[in-house]
Amino acid sequence: ASSGWNDTTCGSYPNCYGCFGGCGWCATTSTCQAGTPTGATTGGSCPRWAWTATDCTKVPPACHLPGSMPTGYLYEGVGCGPGYLLAENCEGVSCASNFGGVVNVSCGAQHGEFTFSGCTALTCALPSTLPVGYTYAGSGCGPGLVAKANCSGLSCAANFNGTATVTCGAVYGTFAFSGCSVISCAPFTSCATCTSVPGCGWCGAALGCRSTADSATCSFGWVTTAEPLLCNSAAEGYTDSSCLPFTSCHACVVGCGWCASTATCMAGDPSGPNSTTCSSWAWTSADCTALDALTCTLPGALPVGYSYAGSGCEGSVTGASCGGLSCASSFSGTVAVSCAPSQGTAFLRGCSIIVTCGSANFSCPGGGGLVPKLPSTQCASGTCSQTDCCLNPTDSSCFVGSLPVGHVAGECVGSGPFYPSVCGSKGFGCAAGYHGTAVAQCPRPGAKMRFSGCAENSCVLPSPLPAGYSGRCSPGAGGLSMGSLCARQRTVSCAAGYREEPGVGLSCSTHGGVFNLSGCTANACWLPSDLGVSYLLGGGGCSGAAFTAADCLAALSCAPGYNGPPALVCAAHYGTFKLRGCTENLCRIPPSLPEGYFLAIPGRCVALQKAAGCAVGVQCMAGYHGAPAVSCNTHGGTFNFSGCSANQCSLSLPVAGYLSDTVGCPSLSTAVGCAGLSCDVANHYGG
Repeated sequence: ASSGWNDTTCGSYPNCYGCFGGCGWCATTSTCQAGTPTGATTGGSCPRWAWTATDCTKVPPACHLPGSMPTGYLYEGVGCGPGYLLAENCEGVSCASNFGGVVNVSCGAQHGEFTFSGCTALTCALPSTLPVGYTYAGSGCGPGLVAKANCSGLSCAANFNGTATVTCGAVYGTFAFSGCSVISCAPFTSCATCTSVPGCGWCGAALGCRSTADSATCSFGWVTTAEPLLCNSAAEGYTDSSCLPFTSCHACVVGCGWCASTATCMAGDPSGPNSTTCSSWAWTSADCTALDALTCTLPGALPVGYSYAGSGCEGSVTGASCGGLSCASSFSGTVAVSCAPSQGTAFLRGCSIIVTCGSANFSCPGGGGLVPKLPSTQCASGTCSQTDCCLNPTDSSCFVGSLPVGHVAGECVGSGPFYPSVCGSKGFGCAAGYHGTAVAQCPRPGAKMRFSGCAENSCVLPSPLPAGYSGRCSPGAGGLSMGSLCARQRTVSCAAGYREEPGVGLSCSTHGGVFNLSGCTANACWLPSDLGVSYLLGGGGCSGAAFTAADCLAALSCAPGYNGPPALVCAAHYGTFKLRGCTENLCRIPPSLPEGYFLAIPGRCVALQKAAGCAVGVQCMAGYHGAPAVSCNTHGGTFNFSGCSANQCSLSLPVAGYLSDTVGCPSLSTAVGCAGLSCDVANHYGG
């Protein structure tokens, strides 16, 4: 700053009234910064300055967020801090779950806490028929519309456990239920009832749920009405071949069990017939989290097919922290390390032998009951992995059919049947905008293959949003949002002055990345025929047609006596621009008025004000005539004066004691211009 101050020096002033003389108070951030009204830091470094005590009286207070948000309000973590802000600059606050409305932010006292209003509890009604698994005592939640906080009397039905909870997502809507989980699927004896229970699947003795004549059971399994889960050897509706594709504990424990001692996903449930086939089970995500923390050591002799570099897995380590392992020569895959039980010996899996295939009747490696896959022509020549050419006898082949959303086809399209292990590794993948590993499962020979493993990418909105966009996406896990969900909620829209063509698009190419926004185009408008006194239109071709605001701004400027910058608002496409931004200059009286002018009201016009307000008290001095005018050419400067001219008179001689040479005092001149007079010395006059 030209005055020699810096932000460190100015920052010591805690309020606006002490922040003068080489400093300026930034009302937007409630901080004192280096600068002067006409200095280099004016304007750009802060959108709202205060330079004088008078300015300070006009500065609204700045506040900070409270320690905890009040009931009904949610802060996203970005947009309102840290530090003090004006209420108009506090963003990122929205109505919490079960509340709705438009958030209003207020700041009542300088450096106090923001207060919020506008969010009210949404009211919903119970559905006419409660979801399976829930009961209502008959009172406590109605009748009619009530808020979530006033809804009681709900509980989990028999054969379900947990805590019944409701959410109200829309005003005058219907409550959504959650919290109750089924204990056993066996009591549900019809296909329709069974498939309405989350966690249960219907098993028909023939080709699915075709009729009540089928010998049928309801078991733990996937929920699907298009193709109900078919019966198989496992009582809970799963087979080992259905569970094996899940290669991590957390992915396995929905309907299957994770055998920690072999790092394998197997059919079973905690009380089912297969629960004793493994020495160390994990049945829930909590069990998996506990397994992640277990430690173990490498075996003294590595299993066939594995190699160790000698470092990276020394001593007692967790499976996740054990490195330096790879598949040995003639083996391929990715090494997985499992520690169970704790302080035991690590279990290694993931490496398969590479088989050289020379004929249609090649032999698969012994052990594990592996047999060749069909058709055998897939392995007639060249090299292929054990996964490509050999399978467990329990595997089945299926037809592909239609692919679910998020999955793309590869080699397993157009003919069949195919084996899931082939299609899962070669034939299918995740579509653009999705992430994960495509998993193919065959419920029975000749059936339609099931697919899973691909989830829609989730991203965050760019900060700040690009020009033309406004709004937010409700964050999910890890603060990320799915583009399809955000699009359905329509919480991101085109900003004022932009239109949707054809609509707002959010694409998330990389999971955990930033959304790419599209679909908002700047409106085009015509300039009004009369720009008013505040604006001037120069060259640049912004007339005679509709233009965007960006195209026209270069040709638009503020008229003399006004300051900007000018702005254009095009609210409706092909409408008329509204002109904004140019305001009348403010000046103050100079320390001394020019000759011929005086201020009839002493003390007036000392503070900054418009020219019209100051002109009332300005008059022509004695000896001057005219209509005084006041103008303010430079915002923040001093007034310019015009309109007062010196009076002109004629000289009537002779007058006793005076002489005139008539040359220096014309017949009509101002008093200053009449220089040809002298005293009549000869007749004893002097002066």
